[in-house]
Amino acid sequence: MMNTRKWRGAGALRSLVAIITMAAVLVLTLPVFKLDAGAYNPPTTVLPSFDYTALYEGVGGNGTFLLISRDTFSNLLTNQQETGSPLPFTGTIPKDTVIMKITGSEAGDLVPVAGLSLTGLTENATLIETGSYRDYPEGYNIEFSYELYKFNSDVTYEIDGTSFAFSPVVVADEQKIASSPMQQMQAMNWAELLSQLNAYLSARDAALARQRADYESQQAKIAQANRDNLYFRNLNEAIRNGKSMVVFSDHSALRSQVNGTYLANSVPGFAALFMGLPNPNLHIETWNITSKNAPDAVNAINGVAEQNGYTVGAMLQVNIGEKGSDGKPVYESTNKEPVANIVMGVPNSIRGDGAEYGAVQVLPGGEMHIYKDIPFNDNTVSLPLGIGRFAIGLVQTN
Repeated sequence: MMNTRKWRGAGALRSLVAIITMAAVLVLTLPVFKLDAGAYNPPTTVLPSFDYTALYEGVGGNGTFLLISRDTFSNLLTNQQETGSPLPFTGTIPKDTVIMKITGSEAGDLVPVAGLSLTGLTENATLIETGSYRDYPEGYNIEFSYELYKFNSDVTYEIDGTSFAFSPVVVADEQKIASSPMQQMQAMNWAELLSQLNAYLSARDAALARQRADYESQQAKIAQANRDNLYFRNLNEAIRNGKSMVVFSDHSALRSQVNGTYLANSVPGFAALFMGLPNPNLHIETWNITSKNAPDAVNAINGVAEQNGYTVGAMLQVNIGEKGSDGKPVYESTNKEPVANIVMGVPNSIRGDGAEYGAVQVLPGGEMHIYKDIPFNDNTVSLPLGIGRFAIGLVQTN
């Protein structure tokens, strides 16, 4: 139901009722009817009618009011001001003018306020359309039914302290009518009235779209904050357990990603940490390898170390892929440039003053590369790698 306590303009309408009741001269402007939904104000003007004070004051039962085109009512009002006629307020409306009657109601046992009675509308106009409207913008309840009437002939209207009456023109003086400003009025048809309602709905939908965009932006920020918080909690847990993580630039790689997010702590002092990810579509997995889960790679690394007099400290499988259109990682690429920086903690078994470090890389098919003089910093060494699947052996080279 309509929450009439939320409607605005109550003070102005109280003044209008007082002026009508006291039979004073009509005020210069009448209040504008608003469907209160943000800044949008439908271009319509209220004509006084039955219980409109109850509707706007929020203390009555049923409320009815009439809508007519702004230009039409402006001519009515201008004519009345120019003549300076006191109440009753009278005028003429041309044949085929369309007028909208809107009726709303408020629930509750509230004391009704006496209003203007409406007479002569159905006797002098044809009902051409009915409908209803319901909306809930910004916490308000707006609910009303409407009726569109089209006058069958030229009619006069009269507003006094108690009634709003329509009646057919009885003086067949065409010259007099032609000289009246009423002849200049532009009749509004039902399509024009409905276009005003559609304009209101379009403005409301645009406002809701902006609200949705703001909401989605805020939700994205909240989701990122949650990822950040969970990342730091997992990082602290990893540090306590002597482990490290593979981390994406937006902190989205979490412990729930089993493969490689946390490395097994089977080799003391050894870990791998992904840093400075330039591409959020990269997918990185790491894990320790042994003679049980990767015998060929272990044998190849040990063979190279033995031939060159290296000491093997730890071995790691590193898979670096880029997510395809289906979301699955692809580990083959023509781009051989490094895309990720693998940082490895140096195991105690090969750590020492003056020690130099290198890495043995085993590619699918048995191809091998040896990296020498890997920079040593803060008990870690760094190795830049590109797309592909590799077994890496961290070795002491001297």
